[in-house]
Amino acid sequence: MNKKKSIPLVLLSLLFIAPAMAQEKVYRWQAEDGTIMFSDTPPADVDKKNLELQSIPPTNTTSPSAEQNMQQSVDQAGERIDQRQQSRQALQNELNDTNARLEQARSELEANRQPQPGERQGSAGGGSRLTQSYFERIERQENEIKQLEGRATELQQQLRTLR
Repeated sequence: MNKKKSIPLVLLSLLFIAPAMAQEKVYRWQAEDGTIMFSDTPPADVDKKNLELQSIPPTNTTSPSAEQNMQQSVDQAGERIDQRQQSRQALQNELNDTNARLEQARSELEANRQPQPGERQGSAGGGSRLTQSYFERIERQENEIKQLEGRATELQQQLRTLR
């Protein structure tokens, strides 16, 4: 049995067991003047054969509406647990997807550090230099990585708050 289903069952069980555990014992005796006396502790000065122990059954402390309210509360708690677990699973799935995209973006950045055709420009002295399009492409990839890292951090924080 999983935890989310066992918690409401335990609470419901306690609702029905508690009245049985609340049964009290009462001592009854007749005082010297003929008065009938009751107490939850036996008197020290009374002969044990004149002492009568009685069990008083508990009164039904829960009405049908109280039981319905309790069941409704248990059901609502179960629903909240289910919703929380679904939220955690959705966040975990998004985090896994974000981490996969982040690793892919990092790999692409490293693989694309070399200039692409048309990103080098020749100079008069026979050398070459990188064009503005190269730097823009690298900057776009680095920005994408920063955004993915930020989103992954947000998702991790949200997951921590749901634990």
